[in-house]
Amino acid sequence: MSSVDHGSRNVLLIVSASMVFVVLNATGVNVALPAIGGDLGLDPGLLGWLLTIYLLVYGIAIPLFGSFADVYGARRFFVGGLAVFALGSLLCALATGAWLLLVARVVQAAGGAAVSGLGFALVSAAVRPERRGFAFGVVGTSLGAASLAGPILAGVLADLLGWQSVFAIAALAGLLVPLSWMMLPHDDGRGGALPDLWGGLCLGLAVGGVLYAAAEGAQA
Repeated sequence: MSSVDHGSRNVLLIVSASMVFVVLNATGVNVALPAIGGDLGLDPGLLGWLLTIYLLVYGIAIPLFGSFADVYGARRFFVGGLAVFALGSLLCALATGAWLLLVARVVQAAGGAAVSGLGFALVSAAVRPERRGFAFGVVGTSLGAASLAGPILAGVLADLLGWQSVFAIAALAGLLVPLSWMMLPHDDGRGGALPDLWGGLCLGLAVGGVLYAAAEGAQA
């Protein structure tokens, strides 16, 4: 990473590592689903919602966090999102029932959305314009490697230590929270109006309704 200075390199490392945890979880949970279903006695429909609800919250939260970051700055939401993702992952690992696991997945998705949605913005702000292509390439390569390694790692962990270990590994992202707070550049945002929270909520309810209807129709 000699193409970027020391301060930018720290930002690049922190952001890449944080996003890798999110991607490892996102691609690895699919492999752990059979073990989760067998252990908790979940039917296929409810088991599928462990993925659906994550994607739903994740997709809706990303633009909302982007709007908040524009107003208040990206750093605080990235660090907060990383902490929430780690907490949600820990709750997933400790869940003893279907509904507890679903709630934990919502928490996990909300935190992961902040990390993924704001990571590239923080790298862009920290790296000089002529070096951004290299920096984005490093992050992209890290995420590509994580997406390939996620299913393999999750399969090994689920077989050896149980499905809870897949989420426990993701919870280790919490170790990056203090480093992120110290090393990421401060930014105050540009101020202005808050994002349309009601619009985002309505969008979430509408998409969730469609997904629920599709899931119920498939089981009928």
